[in-house]
Amino acid sequence: MKLVSIPANPVPAGAVMGVLKTPDGVSIRFARWPPPSDRKGTVCIFQGRIEFIEKYFEIVRDLNARGFAVATLDWRGQGLSDRMLRERRKGHVANFAQYDIDLETFMRDVVLPDCPPPLFALANSMGGAVRSDDQARQHSAACGGPDAGKDDADGWSRRHIHPGRRTGVQRLRPIPR
Repeated sequence: MKLVSIPANPVPAGAVMGVLKTPDGVSIRFARWPPPSDRKGTVCIFQGRIEFIEKYFEIVRDLNARGFAVATLDWRGQGLSDRMLRERRKGHVANFAQYDIDLETFMRDVVLPDCPPPLFALANSMGGAVRSDDQARQHSAACGGPDAGKDDADGWSRRHIHPGRRTGVQRLRPIPR
């Protein structure tokens, strides 16, 4: 697998791309970009549903220009990661908790060993939900985007996301080894 480059959206310089194997045997595509010499930390980008690494190339270039390393992944069933169904155009998981496996594998195998701290999260839509769910399990503050704290089916967001913390960028808490 490789990153897809087009003239209007070329791959940002310095990309390191690879494939991770999760504990349940799923291949997850990831990419990371080292920081410039005046490094300020790493921003981990967690995409939304039906998004993919290449959609964020402009943001990667902007963050890198501001001194940040960047790391991101294609969730299972998204982008060029493994699909759970024979129909490759359908993104599917049997249980939302399977995304937690992707997140833990990505953090353990890519971010913690290869990316300079401090770590920050930039999450969109489903990526924000996976990240917030992970934070809730670790008993740390959960942050979200514009919809954070709005009513949902069981009131989860009102209990875990505080209106004063509605930001799209948050400091990551490392997953214990």
